[in-house]
Amino acid sequence: MEIYLEENFDLAHTGEVCERIEAVGAECGVTIDSLNLDRGTTGLTKIEVKARETHRIPIDRVENLPYVARVARLLPPWRQISRKYDPTPREIHVAGESRIGAGHFLWTVGPCAVEEENLYHEIIDAIMGVKFPEEARMHVAFRGFIDKNRTSVYSWEGICDEGIPWVTAMRDKYGVAVANEIMQISDIERYKEVFDILQVGTRSAEFARLFDALGKTDFTIYLKNGRGNTIDEFLNYAERIVAGGNEKVVLVVRGTQTTNPKYLRNAAAIEWGPALRGLTRQPVVFDCSHSVGQRELVVDAMMAAVSAGYDGLETDVHAAPGRAKVDGRQALLPEVFEAMAGFVVEARLAYLERHRLFEERGYMHTFMNP
Repeated sequence: MEIYLEENFDLAHTGEVCERIEAVGAECGVTIDSLNLDRGTTGLTKIEVKARETHRIPIDRVENLPYVARVARLLPPWRQISRKYDPTPREIHVAGESRIGAGHFLWTVGPCAVEEENLYHEIIDAIMGVKFPEEARMHVAFRGFIDKNRTSVYSWEGICDEGIPWVTAMRDKYGVAVANEIMQISDIERYKEVFDILQVGTRSAEFARLFDALGKTDFTIYLKNGRGNTIDEFLNYAERIVAGGNEKVVLVVRGTQTTNPKYLRNAAAIEWGPALRGLTRQPVVFDCSHSVGQRELVVDAMMAAVSAGYDGLETDVHAAPGRAKVDGRQALLPEVFEAMAGFVVEARLAYLERHRLFEERGYMHTFMNP
């Protein structure tokens, strides 16, 4: 942390300022190792604060001290997930064959919600019939959403516990990870033996106490951005989970509020992927279904995201979208998913080759990390 004092600061007040800084640190539980004062030639005085956990000191607490003009952090407040703190991409072993990050690509596929046993098994069997070449390092996880967070109290909110045996059967059959939405802290224990991925949906995207609880679990957490979140807010929420002890956090971009709701469910915000991957070591997934909300747009959004270097996709697939109780409008048919898989593999391999070439020629940039 760097603290810039007022112009032409009187050095006679140095001791007073340093004492106040140390007092604020102590109140925040931070032991300050050293305070180094530097008087610039322009008359501007800077104090560099050396401590292990300066991120725990709120900037506004220091800015309100006498003689302080402004404060700058050397690391962002989301330091544990920052590439500045550790540039190594984080690899997450989700469950079974499912991995993501550090070159591994995870495609989370299935119906928006589990509805009927035979229909769900038909969809998952069709998905698992698609094979990926080893060099693409692509893996699959299932959507097994038995609970749905809906806006209207009159909307269908999921099959609930009735669907657990159906999901478990597919998980055991194929040995891959299964995801479900998490809406309340009390459900964490209920999901322990059934799901591998808990997804925090956009309606829960600012539920701080839920993040604290998820930080104490071993689930892989899919954290979706809220419609109005900034990137800083999104990363701070992810940091909250990691700071609690669970490093298995995946950032899921699902678009932002659109000014064209007549034509688009959300503004896709595909550019968030490269930006986030330059800022954080956590894997980043693009939800190509909920972002655009129409199946005729899903395919193009999907291809753009893979070309942009995302670590994974989330895609709704349904064998009978006309009968779907939720979001059938955005679901791909299994045969369309199978046809698209080859194109996704090609796009993924092209991205990896582009990455290799950039690195080899020495003009690799921060945002193109595998």
